[in-house]
Amino acid sequence: NAASGGWAGINFPVLPEPADPTLRYSGVVPKDRTALEIVGNSVHSTGWFGKNTGAVYAGGSLYWDEDDTNSTLLKYVAGRVGSSRLSRHTKDDDGKNAWFRVQNTTVWLTNVGVTGWGKRSEYLGFEVHDFQQRGVFVLFNTWFDNIVLNCRTANAPLVPDPGTSFNEKAINDGTKWSGFHTYDHLMKHILTNWKISNCGGVARNLQPFVPDGAVDDSKTALFTVPVN
Repeated sequence: NAASGGWAGINFPVLPEPADPTLRYSGVVPKDRTALEIVGNSVHSTGWFGKNTGAVYAGGSLYWDEDDTNSTLLKYVAGRVGSSRLSRHTKDDDGKNAWFRVQNTTVWLTNVGVTGWGKRSEYLGFEVHDFQQRGVFVLFNTWFDNIVLNCRTANAPLVPDPGTSFNEKAINDGTKWSGFHTYDHLMKHILTNWKISNCGGVARNLQPFVPDGAVDDSKTALFTVPVN
């Protein structure tokens, strides 16, 4: 599949029940099952004005209120929801812990390459080119293997400027971006076989690499691990 535009290119929301209202009380919990093969997709020109929305976004919740037993109207929350009912706990057919897996995916010209809120995820073969804010932003237990992080290609002058108003600058001013950003110190990530290019001071338009560039405030690094 190829996705272009939108607030997210490919979205995998949390589904505590099937979306078909006739199957709502079947006992099936889609959010806790492994995905079918998610392989060989591409996404570009997407998610530009969503602060944490990834071009590939394994987040958000699509659900019925538990006490609304007669409605056929699903609700959607775009961000992370803290309740267990609206969190992804992937398990196999035997009920044992398993992994939500995305393979061989390429994204470019996006605000955030990939965002995920699931408890257990694997991204195997993932390329991010020309992102604006974060190449990778994930939570909980995640394995990233065979990752290409190309912060600025020769197309960098074509990366849109988010603008100069307060809200646009809050998203990004073009210099404060991270290649990999983890949520906080309680997360568990394994990173193997990464190739990183074009992410230095010139790409960030920072002094002294660029004589008239911006001053580095040291708040955002190539790998950012917040400590709360």
